[in-house]
Amino acid sequence: MRHTVNKAERQAEDGSLTYIDGLGFISVNNRLRYLNSLRHVSSFFCCMILIYFLATQALVRPFTYLFYYLGMNIKINVSTGWIEMSDYISASISFTVHLVVILCILALTALVYRTAFVNAPVFRPAQKGVFAIGVPVIIAFGLLGEIIGMMLGEFTEMFGYVISSQSTSVSDSLEVLILRIVLTLILSVLIEIFLRGMALTVLRRYGDGFAICACAILSVLMAKNLQEGVSIFVFSLCAGYFVIRGGSLHTALVARVGCDVIRISFYIARNYLESSLAEVVCLVVCILILAMAFLCCIHFIRIDRNAFRLMHPNDHTTNRLKFANFCSTFFFFVLLFLLLLRIFESVQIIG
Repeated sequence: MRHTVNKAERQAEDGSLTYIDGLGFISVNNRLRYLNSLRHVSSFFCCMILIYFLATQALVRPFTYLFYYLGMNIKINVSTGWIEMSDYISASISFTVHLVVILCILALTALVYRTAFVNAPVFRPAQKGVFAIGVPVIIAFGLLGEIIGMMLGEFTEMFGYVISSQSTSVSDSLEVLILRIVLTLILSVLIEIFLRGMALTVLRRYGDGFAICACAILSVLMAKNLQEGVSIFVFSLCAGYFVIRGGSLHTALVARVGCDVIRISFYIARNYLESSLAEVVCLVVCILILAMAFLCCIHFIRIDRNAFRLMHPNDHTTNRLKFANFCSTFFFFVLLFLLLLRIFESVQIIG
């Protein structure tokens, strides 16, 4: 005699519990339900990213009118609909729109997967020693991704086109530049909470290695161009590991802010210093960070025999099949199409 326990089935998304006389409760893995749950998770997070892109574009005009009614220095031509405002007000509107949208997405994700976040708090302090080792290593991987992205950009020149990176205009005033820097840092922190804090926590039920790679893919889908996509992919692989290894999101947050600060510093140096001096400063900083990361990796391997190893679930499902289901959802293909459009828009033909 055997029967299925429905309550246990609802709690275990990867299988069911069956009671057999003389043996008790036996776990029977249901691969179809397991992969369906993976597709649902993929659809949800890809949908949230798609909503982020669409909402940040659609809400600019409503927030512009809102700022106008709040008394901001915005001129609107009633007959033509032409809007005139300063760069600072335009940057403020963009800052408000992005902040509101990403906060709504974080709140919705926390509501849908609240059980997973309660069982795995990621905002606690990292394990002893992991923070000091992880931060320089993650920053070095981020810079390595930047270098690889720049090499790919230069490689495309051989075929007659350049994939440009969208950077802040040099003509921006100091107030606008500061506001854009603040927007970049705050959005980086919130996106890390969404990807490494929420998505990684939910996807870990399918395996640590799979979760890290899946979150790296989601990070690429949020990139603006090819160079940023390569950089954020390499960064995400390292950041995801240290979030799991240290049991805390703090390492990835500090490293992401550190990468952005270094990137902004390089931008300021190249635009406000002599070209030769700026190149020397950037090169010295990169060498120091890479050397520090190398020493941290050596120290990490010496003190921990299980360094850079991950746990694999006993779910009898290959990662190839998991990725096939993860990347086969409708919203994933929509994001992939949008990513290709963003890459094509950044292409500049030579000659």
